[in-house]
Amino acid sequence: MPDQFKLSFLAVGPGRSGTTWLHEALSHHPGLCLPMNVKETMFFDRHHGKGLSWYTDQFRHRETGQLCGEVGPTYFHVPEIPERIKQASSKCKIIITIRDPVSRTLSGYRHHLSKGRVSGSLTEAFQQMPSIVDSGKFGVHIPRWLETFGADAVTFALLDDIQAHPVQVLRSIYEFLGVADVAPPPSTYERIGVASMSRHRNLARAATHLADWLRSRRLYGVVEFGKALGLKNVYRGLDGDMPELTQADRTRLLVEFEPDMQYLESLLDRDLSAWRNPV
Repeated sequence: MPDQFKLSFLAVGPGRSGTTWLHEALSHHPGLCLPMNVKETMFFDRHHGKGLSWYTDQFRHRETGQLCGEVGPTYFHVPEIPERIKQASSKCKIIITIRDPVSRTLSGYRHHLSKGRVSGSLTEAFQQMPSIVDSGKFGVHIPRWLETFGADAVTFALLDDIQAHPVQVLRSIYEFLGVADVAPPPSTYERIGVASMSRHRNLARAATHLADWLRSRRLYGVVEFGKALGLKNVYRGLDGDMPELTQADRTRLLVEFEPDMQYLESLLDRDLSAWRNPV
């Protein structure tokens, strides 16, 4: 029989910063238990009203001694979530993934465009879904996590480091979580979940709503079966169809995120000037 459920860690995002890679990597460690058949339960934001028993049932496959945790990229920027997590597990450890906020914004814009959730230019998409930009405001959101859990319970993983040294990053996370370095970590970083343009926005949006509805009822196998059949290809086009940032967009975002980049440089004691002058 497994021991009593306890939430030991959460990787809270934000999205488009290496969270899918992290989920895949952590799911292979025998000392860790992640939710069954799904990356994101979205319990602490979308499904919190279902109650903690609904959430704990996501880990019903856990084995004795395993640490339970989740990678939840939608949690990072929502003000009330740190306290919700604290109430559920006061000793929970927090992993925050970090990416150049300008490229993260572009990636998020493309992702939601491919899902049919937004349309039009970046400016128009931001008006429809402010979180595309707001979730990258590291200087606004990170202090909330540090204040709630304390600096010793929070660690950071930069996508730059994941891309360059994935093994070292993963081992540092193992050490932070207090688990043995026994699972063979991936030797390379591979981009997962690359977005492509939707050829039929209404169909993409309907498919996204259906997938969300199925996940809310824990019918994850149906969603994965649809993916395996290649149903996305019905409404998606080519990767090359995705929009790029205009120079005006890039300049505006650099100004928008400058306080956040300065905050991270101070917090991490690290020079991030390359983000301001991308190749």
